[in-house]
Amino acid sequence: MHVSSWQSVLRLILQLLSILGGLIGLFWFYCGVVFLIHVTKKELLTTLAIAPLFLGIGGYLVYICYLALFQFSQKAVAYLCSAVALVLFGYLGRILIPLSERFEEQGQEWQSITVGFAPLIISCLVYTVLKILLIRLTGAQPAK
Repeated sequence: MHVSSWQSVLRLILQLLSILGGLIGLFWFYCGVVFLIHVTKKELLTTLAIAPLFLGIGGYLVYICYLALFQFSQKAVAYLCSAVALVLFGYLGRILIPLSERFEEQGQEWQSITVGFAPLIISCLVYTVLKILLIRLTGAQPAK
């Protein structure tokens, strides 16, 4: 399949974003290792809860970078979109959860539940639309 120049540019932009994500992933992975190395008995439970989070997210971001750079396919695009959705979910949660708590304090449970689930629903919709759009725009082929 012929790849046009704008598809190549879009693919390059996605690969550059994945490099940025990969560097952030390396930092997160490093932080997870540092948590494990400098653990004390007093902080053991906290460290055992936090370190796998850093190691897992860091490893995932590095894996996405690898896929985007060396095996660019629909799978790589889907993983890039999932990372975007994860970041979006975090930011929307920070914005909308306090609003949900205010609704709950005022006795408006349904509004609280709706606003509480909004970050998840919005992130899932953005993931789906972005994945379909980027796969079509980049002309990414199925993984081999």
